[in-house]
Amino acid sequence: MKALVLYDSKFGNTAVVARAIAECAEAQASVDIVAAQDIPASPAAYDVVFVGGPTHKHGMSSAMREALKRLTPGWMVGRSLAAFDTRYKGRRILTGSAAASIARAFRRAGAEILAGPESFYVDAAEGPLVAGETERAAQWADSVLKAIPPGNVVNSQIGETEVQT
Repeated sequence: MKALVLYDSKFGNTAVVARAIAECAEAQASVDIVAAQDIPASPAAYDVVFVGGPTHKHGMSSAMREALKRLTPGWMVGRSLAAFDTRYKGRRILTGSAAASIARAFRRAGAEILAGPESFYVDAAEGPLVAGETERAAQWADSVLKAIPPGNVVNSQIGETEVQT
């Protein structure tokens, strides 16, 4: 199985969460972790894609929006996706959620959403993450990978994590 962890991070908090997800996924998949500005136009080689970013103005960051515009139309059809974000802890109606915006965009693009949008919390805008959030991110990633239907796995090799920053 091949996994892509695509993230945007302004203060480094979302990057920490992305690395925790990638490290957990290594046990079950060959993993690439890629910053949003470096995403390939058609990352079709992946069975599962984790996409996350910080919550800005109740939704996705402008950097994530721009990255998603560069993607080849249709590449997500039939792919498994899980969306995550970093934000303040509180009711989503008050704080917003980049993960909800990301999941909505990818659902429209034909992705199979494996889990509801997941938020990981920061103490302040510049961080740090609330204690225990990196561990929770790894647990969440594990549950997402276990939810992938067997028929959705195209690539079966397990390899090393490749980090692209």
